[in-house]
Amino acid sequence: GEALERRQALEEVITELLHGHDWENMSDYEKSLQIHDIVFERAEYHYEAALANEGIGVNNDLDPAEVLETSTAHGALVNQRAICSGYAQAYQLLAQIVGLQSYYIEGSILVPVDVTEHAWNVVKLDDEWLVVDTTWDDTQTGKYTWMHLPSSFLEAN
Repeated sequence: GEALERRQALEEVITELLHGHDWENMSDYEKSLQIHDIVFERAEYHYEAALANEGIGVNNDLDPAEVLETSTAHGALVNQRAICSGYAQAYQLLAQIVGLQSYYIEGSILVPVDVTEHAWNVVKLDDEWLVVDTTWDDTQTGKYTWMHLPSSFLEAN
């Protein structure tokens, strides 16, 4: 069925993306950095889907299924189009495969003008939980701006 095909497609892409890296001999820090880079290179931010999700620009011609898809690891890694939840799901899935301790997190976050719903990850490196935000790295300035920040950084003030 379709679900099986989707899973197989995702597994094939993951195998391909993880291939050629010496995961056995990497530190957790290096693994996290590499997973970040894989997601960063693979996915492209789907602005229209993000707006559709917020109920803005709902008159666009996007297929609702396509919008939903952008929130998944499949969307990020197979279709290569994702919003924050897709980026974070992709990081989470790959991180777990290579043996990192990490979590997928969703919450409201204060951005300069507004409070917005967002998704990101935390990863445990040297007994400390650090924030990884592949979405903001891919859509804002600087590839590693939102990489391995102290988790206090995203706690509500």
